[in-house]
Amino acid sequence: MSVYTEVTFKSLQNKLINYNCGELCDLQPILSGTTNSNYKVSTTKDEYVLTLFEQLKKDELIHYLNLVSHLYNCGLPVAPAIKDNDGVEIIILSGKPAIIQPFLPGAAPETPSLAQIDFFSKTVAELHIALKDFKPKIENTFSTYWYNKSVDFLSTKMPAQLSSLLLDEWRYIQQQKNNFDSLPKGMVHADLFRDNTLFVGEKLTAIIDFYYACNESWLFDLSIAVTDWCFDEGFNFSVDKFKALMNGYQSKRRLHDDELRNFYSMLRMSAFRFWLSRANIEFSIEHKENVYIKPSYEYEKKLCFYRESEKLITCLVQG
Repeated sequence: MSVYTEVTFKSLQNKLINYNCGELCDLQPILSGTTNSNYKVSTTKDEYVLTLFEQLKKDELIHYLNLVSHLYNCGLPVAPAIKDNDGVEIIILSGKPAIIQPFLPGAAPETPSLAQIDFFSKTVAELHIALKDFKPKIENTFSTYWYNKSVDFLSTKMPAQLSSLLLDEWRYIQQQKNNFDSLPKGMVHADLFRDNTLFVGEKLTAIIDFYYACNESWLFDLSIAVTDWCFDEGFNFSVDKFKALMNGYQSKRRLHDDELRNFYSMLRMSAFRFWLSRANIEFSIEHKENVYIKPSYEYEKKLCFYRESEKLITCLVQG
């Protein structure tokens, strides 16, 4: 979470009059993250999270809120938007669409335990099952056009060695396209990082930030999770964590044979996707106060690991 758009105490105070949330006591920016502006809101009644959407329009946001509401009704640990006294979820603050959600207990795990990974991966499988037939389908904004545009841009900005890696990997990914397109699909979270989860002890209390959710292969969603949850802070891959994640997920939803065959390639795809998106920000954003920029080299390192570890990953996937 970050802060791109300022919200004044007075402006939020005026909006809260139409909520059953108590009187505003404090408003503090939440600086971790990259896409939207987020604030922790404290009132005489409780604590909440205020999110202002920097890119999504109101009519687009409705689809994501409906998706979260669906998951909540399915019993999954998510935080639906709070409605005001008129039954409205989306308000306008500082010219941006905004929502208020409960501030849920827990914290994102910096070094997840095997028990936390087990709980998380089972929940991801349940999420995929719950969203299998959810409509309307939301298209993935990270389309082939986005990849081509990003590769063209970054290949001229990166040092020669990285540019060569970028172009070589993009050629590899394009060769896998037909295989990826045939994989089982449904609505997915598409951003299953540790910092989008909350835990109290070993229990997962929430999955948050569904604003990249889209119609995509379940294997892509699972690969994103592996590429975050199964590496330590030094970008070292953990076989034990990978096994825990795979076993937990498959205890709820068995992977198809074609998913197992394409797992290695999809891991490379997931690392490539986040290397590109972070590098795009690094090379183009105007650095300013209250904006947190995640480094791209993390996913460069993870991608290089995958490129060198096909035999290991294939053996692990095959069991």
